[in-house]
Amino acid sequence: MVAHRGGVTLSQTAGLNLCAGEAKDAQGVGIENQTGVRIDPFGYAVVPQSVPYRVNSVALNPQDFDAFLDVPNAVADTVPTRGAITRVRFDTFRGYSVLIHTTLADGSYPPLGAELYRASGISNGLVGPGGEVYVSGVDSGEKLQMKWGETPPAKLRNHPARTAPGASAGDGLA
Repeated sequence: MVAHRGGVTLSQTAGLNLCAGEAKDAQGVGIENQTGVRIDPFGYAVVPQSVPYRVNSVALNPQDFDAFLDVPNAVADTVPTRGAITRVRFDTFRGYSVLIHTTLADGSYPPLGAELYRASGISNGLVGPGGEVYVSGVDSGEKLQMKWGETPPAKLRNHPARTAPGASAGDGLA
């Protein structure tokens, strides 16, 4: 059992060094190369062994991801000192994955590389050729803003070219 800032997490028999991993919204996802170690219902897992003064990689098992979970970086490195409990954090996004075809009010495409931001201020996508932006972890009806340079955020017009099987053009972003 390990007590940490997020609460208490049960673990396998722990060695001298261990690592507490945090991955909110990734409940049930396993840790690679760690038999039986999974993210608990509160978003935490304990890797019971790590090697001091060496780079230890902690990786979420992508085979356990469901269709609505996106983890931009599923591997984190940590270098513990002897007797340390280290912490790694994985950013997670839960929601729809959407390909958005965007145009500006004048009909032109946004600049290549313009960023799309969630309401929380987290960057969640870059504009590609032809105004296409792939975003993941988007809630239905979530509002997104596009920004480039020092310009004020732009409003998006969503032009779905295709919809997924069983979905309607109104699904996804509103």
